[in-house]
Amino acid sequence: MPVSKEVASKPKGRQVLEALLFIEHGSLQEKKLCKIMGISPQELASYASQLNKQYEDNNSLLRLQKNDSLWQTVSTCPPECKELRTYAKAILKERTKRLQALQLEILAIVAYKQPITKVEIETIRGSKADKQVEELLQEDFIREAGKKASPGSPLLYRTTKKFLRVFSLATLNQLPPLADLKNYSFIKKL
Repeated sequence: MPVSKEVASKPKGRQVLEALLFIEHGSLQEKKLCKIMGISPQELASYASQLNKQYEDNNSLLRLQKNDSLWQTVSTCPPECKELRTYAKAILKERTKRLQALQLEILAIVAYKQPITKVEIETIRGSKADKQVEELLQEDFIREAGKKASPGSPLLYRTTKKFLRVFSLATLNQLPPLADLKNYSFIKKL
């Protein structure tokens, strides 16, 4: 029996998923994707798996990855692909230029020591961090994560999903080892 033009022209679930992630700059919450597509989380995972297989079969460096409840498009960079790493580093360098050096320093401290208080950040840095912490909160790179059970109950901070997304990390386990960052003076205090 021939397939009708309407059915033949209807995009497959994996194509819809790919298009939605592209439209939303590479990431969408699972709940929102399921609602828009009218599917279950299991069907969504199946479409993502199909896309990943397609990407792999085509030697693409793209992959779909779930980070908590956030689905995102990420690029993979195998060790043998040194030239691509150079390009990726150049892009990341441009992307992070908007963050000032002091903000990046504080972001690194929070990423490696979270949850952490502002006083602890300032102790590691050896100087005040009020302005930079506030800016990182406003830019959604860090968030408040409760209060420390100590005198004064200072606020605790940790990185956000935006931090992971901007630095192309699925989890904090993908942060480079501290030994790789030895050129930065504040790292020695971590």
